[in-house]
Amino acid sequence: MRVRRYRGRQGKLERRDGAGVAGGEVRHGKFFDGLPGKGHDVRVTGTGILLSMLVSGCTWVKLDPSARNIRVIEPGQATACKKIGVTRVSLLDKVMGMRRSREKVQEELNTLARNSAVDLGGNAVMADSPVEDGRQVFVVFKCPPA
Repeated sequence: MRVRRYRGRQGKLERRDGAGVAGGEVRHGKFFDGLPGKGHDVRVTGTGILLSMLVSGCTWVKLDPSARNIRVIEPGQATACKKIGVTRVSLLDKVMGMRRSREKVQEELNTLARNSAVDLGGNAVMADSPVEDGRQVFVVFKCPPA
């Protein structure tokens, strides 16, 4: 019979040869024995699931209904538009020390800029700086109808 050695939670080298443990399975931490995938530490699994939900596609910034007609434009599209202001927007680009997706951060910054443009009376926004630590500057424009 093969003897397994592992370091337990206390750092002690322990020996498991299957005696007293169902099927020779090494167990430590808290478990739900009746669930599929038994043998996993529930605290670590729960933290991993929560962290992946927070860092992944969760959207925290909602578009204001009055901002849904405000466009995000590129520099070439602003030639016929009148600049009416500047808005600086920011959000968290890290959650629990983990960096969020660049695409998701950019999408939410665009949404914040569109929401801000409502207060300035604009109907278009254009990025005026790169994203830096979850912050970005946008120019707000009043453009002729597209």
